[in-house]
Parts: sequence; C-alpha cells; structure tokens
Amino acid sequence: MSAEDRSRALDLLARAEALVTIADPEEATAALSATRLNWAELQADAEVDEALSQRFDAASDAVREAI
Repeated sequence: MSAEDRSRALDLLARAEALVTIADPEEATAALSATRLNWAELQADAEVDEALSQRFDAASDAVREAI
C-alpha cells in the first residue's frame, strides 16, 4: 500500500468513525453510503491493510447501529 493510498484510507476511516455523531438518520445513511462507495473505490485501486479494513467495517457497523 503506497503512502498516498494509506493516507486516503486513513481519511476515509476518520470520516466513517465521525459519522456516528450525525443525529439525522437520513443524513447519516447518505453519508455512510457515500463513504462506503469511496472505500470500495479505494479497495479497487489498492490492497488495503487488513487492520484498516477491520476498523472501517467496525465504524460502519457502529453507524448502522446508531441509525
């Protein structure tokens, strides 16, 4: 994983982890969908570290539970 891809992954991870603070369920759902799409695009371009993928999945699960 290149430094640029790692930086992109960490940015998306931070966005995903911040989504639990969105109070409006529709807004949170839309933001999660957009973030997950960006994550999928990253995974298509680069092999993402497993630890980062697990953190992203956990953040996504947390957002879905909060909704």
